[in-house]
Amino acid sequence: MATVTIQTSNAEKLRILEALHEVGDRQVTLRELGVMTEKSPTRVRYILLDLEEEGKIKRVPIVAFNKNYVRYKYVVTEGY
Repeated sequence: MATVTIQTSNAEKLRILEALHEVGDRQVTLRELGVMTEKSPTRVRYILLDLEEEGKIKRVPIVAFNKNYVRYKYVVTEGY
């Protein structure tokens, strides 16, 4: 099976972290983050996954409509 590696830059990660600080504790969609950072929602998703793997953000479930559809908010870890 082929794997696809998507590279994300540190500048992109910092911009997403800044946008999350601006949003604060409010729930925000990937599209809104994309507009704030001038990135596509798909690109924002990959950057958020990288930030979560690095431990810089936490993904907190807010609403579970069913087992396949859950809304999350992203919380910046202290120190970032």
